[in-house]
Amino acid sequence: MLSAADIYNEINRSALASFPGSARVWVYQADTALSPAAVAELDNRLSAFCAGWQSHGTPLSAAHVILHNTFILLAVDQEMAGASGCSIDKSVQVLREAEQALATPLLSRDKVAFLTNGEIKSFPLSGIKKAVSAGEITADSLLFNNMVTDLQTLRNEWLPEAGKTWAARHFRVSVNA
Repeated sequence: MLSAADIYNEINRSALASFPGSARVWVYQADTALSPAAVAELDNRLSAFCAGWQSHGTPLSAAHVILHNTFILLAVDQEMAGASGCSIDKSVQVLREAEQALATPLLSRDKVAFLTNGEIKSFPLSGIKKAVSAGEITADSLLFNNMVTDLQTLRNEWLPEAGKTWAARHFRVSVNA
């Protein structure tokens, strides 16, 4: 059974472990869990990209991690050199090319993942209310906040309780007097 502590420990043992909390982070979520072959191909693409990633000719100290065949984490140590708009665009281009090669959406933002009952479950934004009604998600379920922008926040706040996030509105019960 997977827990938030397990996920945070994975991050702290990953290629991101040596990066400072101030490192810039981008989190992407595949629409569906990637196959082992797809993870291997994506890992190869991202390893090559991170090794050569530059901003205006300056090499970036970058790393990536693919967690649970679903989440793609890219990080840049901003203390060494910061990523610019052009270099960020290049990272997105690499992911778009991977989407094409894998025939799997990696950049869409229309699904939200939750850790509930020890499992990662993804739901379309439009289906969250239905999932709450069906009891698949509760206010205590942990929501993967893929909008985090730095490693410190990722390490400590990536998985808030859904009832304490923007999703809280789906758990409110209206009382008619």
